Amino acid sequence: MSIPVLLFCLVYGEPFSRSFEVEIKRWKSVSALRDLIISKDPDYFRGTSARSLDLWKINIPIIDEETPQNPDLSNAIKLGPADKIARHFNNPINGNIHIIIKPPPPTGQLTERQLLMLRPLSLTYTPDSQRKKKTKTTTKSNWARTPTSVVRWEDFIHQASIIALSNTTPQYDKPTFRPYKVSGEEEVQEALNVNVLYVLSTTIGSNQMPKEEFRRSTALEKVQGKPDFILMSDNHLRLAIEVKTKWALSVDDIVDMYHDNLKDLAEHRTSPVSVIDPIKQIYGYMGHNQLQYGVLSTYERTWFLWRPQDNPGTLFISDVVTNLATNPTLLQCFAYIMSLARHNPHCPSPPASPPPPMDDYKPPDGNDDDGDSTYHPLQGSSSRSRRGRRGGTDKRGGSTNTGKRSQSKNTGKQRAAGNEQSKEVLNLHPLFKNAYYFHDLGTNKS
Repeated sequence: MSIPVLLFCLVYGEPFSRSFEVEIKRWKSVSALRDLIISKDPDYFRGTSARSLDLWKINIPIIDEETPQNPDLSNAIKLGPADKIARHFNNPINGNIHIIIKPPPPTGQLTERQLLMLRPLSLTYTPDSQRKKKTKTTTKSNWARTPTSVVRWEDFIHQASIIALSNTTPQYDKPTFRPYKVSGEEEVQEALNVNVLYVLSTTIGSNQMPKEEFRRSTALEKVQGKPDFILMSDNHLRLAIEVKTKWALSVDDIVDMYHDNLKDLAEHRTSPVSVIDPIKQIYGYMGHNQLQYGVLSTYERTWFLWRPQDNPGTLFISDVVTNLATNPTLLQCFAYIMSLARHNPHCPSPPASPPPPMDDYKPPDGNDDDGDSTYHPLQGSSSRSRRGRRGGTDKRGGSTNTGKRSQSKNTGKQRAAGNEQSKEVLNLHPLFKNAYYFHDLGTNKS
């Protein structure tokens, strides 16, 4: 009786984390191995003939699981369809990749399904030791708002995976995904724009009536705040997108982390990783622009957001979708949320928390690591830096006024706005019922 052999396979250009195992009898042929590979992931290989797969024998130790692998195949052995497995794999090394798979490149134009099944290339990150600025925090936005509750958008992934896609008429040119080496947020924005948003704008978006297009918000006058990108249609806003680096947002379960962060604040603890500021920032952009839908992304991790019209204070957040996800793909998820925003984009703003920027707004300085002009807090707000100059606040959020009095004409109004912001944050979160030392959910300091 022939003992089966276990082989680890990897599609060329993918990271080790996407490798998979196949079990095949030694007397079987490489042609049978092709069929087995197709059956392991039918969604990924949809529309691909097993006969069109090129298989290469190789031995690569699995070391860095997230780095895309593009090995030199000049010295590798290309497996022939009639070759027996036993000829090449008598005793494969454990912990190695044994098979590299090269699917055929798409020929001609793609159907809608073929297009949305594509997966953008992963980013290459500059090592921390080579980065000039090593902050892992996010800037605090003057446009931030605090949701009354943050919950999981339970059915988003399923609904995105079953969205109706045409697979009959080839109509789209195959996009070219560019590789990016990232050292800061600007490169992440550019990668998302070129490899995801531009692809969708020139395909799915251009087929709509009126046409839909992702644009940088800085080019648009009617946008409130500074989201990195906006989906536009006939000069109307459809959804907002905020981009972060993996250094600022490095978690998968952002909903659980948000609630853990709130508990840490309530119990006087400092969270090693906080997602409060990014969530408040994108929620604020959605609220100020009266949008139902938004996206928060690091390119390799993306979350899709929803503020229901009948409950605008609640923020629903999807499970994380990676750039290499297959069912659904990242492009599928974007296509799905575009369809939702297309038919019903608007949602009333919730009660202001905190108020929008005032006239004394200052431009960003070197501390603004994402260049979105969101570093400086409101004059008279409850941030720690302002308390230091004004002499601090008492437990009720009122100023003790022991520092030098501000010369601004709007000091009284701005101090009142800051105090109201503190009260509102406390009222919104039951955890903070007796925690009057908190003045901003975005800080980790009391």
